[in-house]
Amino acid sequence: LVASVNATAQRDARMASIPRVGARVELGEDGARGVVRYVGAVGERAGTWIGVEFDDDDRGRHDGVVDGVRYFSCQARDEDAGAGGADDGRGARRASMVRAHKIARGRTFAEALRGRYARDDASADDGERGGDGNGGGDDMCIRTARGRVMRVELCETEEEATMDAAATARRLKSMTRAYVDHARVETMGARGEASACAGALRVLGLAGSLLTSVEDVARIGEEFPTLEALDLSGIRLGDWTKASSMCARFEKLKVLVLNDSMVKWRGVWAVSSL
Repeated sequence: LVASVNATAQRDARMASIPRVGARVELGEDGARGVVRYVGAVGERAGTWIGVEFDDDDRGRHDGVVDGVRYFSCQARDEDAGAGGADDGRGARRASMVRAHKIARGRTFAEALRGRYARDDASADDGERGGDGNGGGDDMCIRTARGRVMRVELCETEEEATMDAAATARRLKSMTRAYVDHARVETMGARGEASACAGALRVLGLAGSLLTSVEDVARIGEEFPTLEALDLSGIRLGDWTKASSMCARFEKLKVLVLNDSMVKWRGVWAVSSL
């Protein structure tokens, strides 16, 4: 009976670490990012495999076909078409099958904020689903023009280093600016969770997040209605045309940064109404 319970617990833990189809993910080994297109078996290979379509056209090994079997298809991109409008094959190598443990663990906004500003060990990168093996969720990261993630060492004052939990919580609540760029934020968490942790932010950096929908972005406005500047560079949303529905959530927003977000002109029109 004990063995059966343990086996069930291990299976549940493994399933909890497997991302859903459509989720944005990051590989722990090199920081490569993409979208999950398939979850399941691959031929006679043991275990569950994750089919990922990478942002980088040259990062993968195939286009969703493995050993002659198509498990998924990569989404068409404008750059896949050559001058004559035909597919020139540039999308043929942007997918791969990977194991779940190769994928770095995503975080809620509150986890990322505490990990970066509060030295919260529970919110730091614990290596689950791949991780980067370095721990230290309080690291600041920047992404180069070639997509490489570089860590920046953060320095703190002696006062900050000796803060207890209560003082740290008060510090977070008093902040009006927060930068959790490239921190693998995949969700804003339960309603009220982010605002309970951070307070009334006016400036927020969420570049390189793993959010996937306009609804996810709208939640940012719900949590922080005082936002005046928001950086969502590198975000990949399926449909920006619904952005006009977020107007009431960002009444005070003056600056929205969307570098490297692949927003099409229809999406730009919708975003301009914010």
